[in-house]
Amino acid sequence: METAKKLEDINTSTIFKDNRYSSILEETQKILDKNSDSLVGKDITDAPISPMLLDDCTENVILSPEVIDEYRKILPIINNPETALEYGYLLVGRKIKTNSLENAVLIEYIFDISKKENVNNRSIEYDNEKLNKIVSSLSTVGCDFMSICHTHPLISKEERKTTVVDYLDDEIKNSECIRDAGLNLSLQDIIGYTSLYNQAKKYYPNVEFSSTVIMYNGEIAMFGINNGNLVRYINIYNEETKQPMPVSSIEEYKNSKLK
Repeated sequence: METAKKLEDINTSTIFKDNRYSSILEETQKILDKNSDSLVGKDITDAPISPMLLDDCTENVILSPEVIDEYRKILPIINNPETALEYGYLLVGRKIKTNSLENAVLIEYIFDISKKENVNNRSIEYDNEKLNKIVSSLSTVGCDFMSICHTHPLISKEERKTTVVDYLDDEIKNSECIRDAGLNLSLQDIIGYTSLYNQAKKYYPNVEFSSTVIMYNGEIAMFGINNGNLVRYINIYNEETKQPMPVSSIEEYKNSKLK
């Protein structure tokens, strides 16, 4: 799946279990075919996918003060034109039970795993040596949850013109809940995650493995696989304040269109 370039590559794969993303994928392929001169180097994996269309996972995710502190440091960095890049992290935690929550995960640590020499604002590359070292220590410290994470920075107006989102008409954007560039998942985000998920499950079958995108507006889009289906974690909380973290919803999206 890492070599998917065209719509037919996706249609013959098993990455999606239903056709809910068919419209946006078909429209993306049409745009790529029609605008090959201006969308140089783009392929079907650049298709925007709204996190709001994924099934909901109601497992509670709690972010420790250490993780919240790092999250707060990240946001101004990915909104600053000088530093707005895709940075990579690993979130590590464990399953817990509290008096009020039966089904919860506490994310205790966040590790920077960016491959420093290749950091840019349109794609992510992880430092695999650092990643493998951290992951191999999970079982010895009692962690049973990890999430591969990267940022979606605010890109310039000029760069937005080179994204598929910029070519979509309002009708398809509205029907597929597509927002500005940087505020959606990409098909590549999902393909990359599923590949890592399959590898992780071979070696760490008892570890829950997800993916997280921190978007420049503060939204946390955490998604994973449950019973073979892609799901999005919708209950994410600040451990200290007990307040929910920003997670988008179809209702909010529709209400924003009415303003």
